[in-house]
Amino acid sequence: MPLLFNKHITPNSQLALWHITEGVDGLLLLLNCRIDPLVLNVNEQLKKQRISARILVNLLCTEPCNEIKYDSYNKPSLMNSTTKISISHAHDRVAVIINKVNETGIDIELIKSKVERIARRFMSEAELKQLDNNNRIEQLITYWCAKETLYKYYGKKELLFRENIFVEPFAQNASGKLVGHIKTSHINIDVSLCYEKTGDYMLVYVND
Repeated sequence: MPLLFNKHITPNSQLALWHITEGVDGLLLLLNCRIDPLVLNVNEQLKKQRISARILVNLLCTEPCNEIKYDSYNKPSLMNSTTKISISHAHDRVAVIINKVNETGIDIELIKSKVERIARRFMSEAELKQLDNNNRIEQLITYWCAKETLYKYYGKKELLFRENIFVEPFAQNASGKLVGHIKTSHINIDVSLCYEKTGDYMLVYVND
């Protein structure tokens, strides 16, 4: 079953997760909408991810076949709707979240130990000291997903993960809530997040 779940986060926000099991032709049949050929001028894996994202957008939005456009910061939005969207894909998983009012963000990543090698590039010293060695890899992936989600929520490319995006200490479980902060010389934003482990993947999204 390609659709793993489709759920409301708040009255204004909803997310869905797709498991890619079909080929390109099968996905296009499920989409049943015209798609810009330029969107599909990519490798096979990315092609399937892009079509799956549009299937989820159709599922979550009331307007059928709504085109996705990207701004100069590569932040996605809908062509004919004010509904905010965020998209993430990793390997055979695609996640989409919408919010009818506020900005939103989502990220999904395969849980892999190689995150350890880049931890010092995206974690502050204070965050590194908070890691639980019993759940270190899953917690590092959760931090990474949380910071990616906050980066997408803000939507501009002026943030450094280690210097501008922070996550308050938390205990790693199968699911839970997080508090994130985006801080620069001119902004200070607090964002509520949720995380959950789904199979071999970690999913983080804005809880608003």
